[in-house]
Amino acid sequence: MHQVPRNEKKILILTLHRKNRSPGQRFRHEQYITFLEGNSFNITYSNILDDKRDKIYHGESSNFKKILIGLYAFLLRLQDCIRAHKFDYIFIFRDAYFFGTFFERILKNSKAKLIFDFDDAIWLTDKSKNNSIF
Repeated sequence: MHQVPRNEKKILILTLHRKNRSPGQRFRHEQYITFLEGNSFNITYSNILDDKRDKIYHGESSNFKKILIGLYAFLLRLQDCIRAHKFDYIFIFRDAYFFGTFFERILKNSKAKLIFDFDDAIWLTDKSKNNSIF
């Protein structure tokens, strides 16, 4: 098991997509991960969409499968809230969950410092023809 040195800071990154999938994520935080890891930061990456869920979420799959992804995401973020006390920082790219600020409100009570990174288009809705029902 990897031992984290006492002076190493721990960061939890909450994001929608897996690494190397989203240009916004690559520009806003992924390009710094290697640098941070080389400078006493331990990074834990928590993304909702892996390759399989990404295809379902952005594709023409049934709404039932998309609801299951929403349930999975809810449980994942609940797990992130439970383990939040283990981190020094929690970096949230755009939002922690698809709907509302429920998890952000829970995370603010952890000892971790929250870092919000809203990209320039945060005021636009994240809607596509395949997800307009949500």
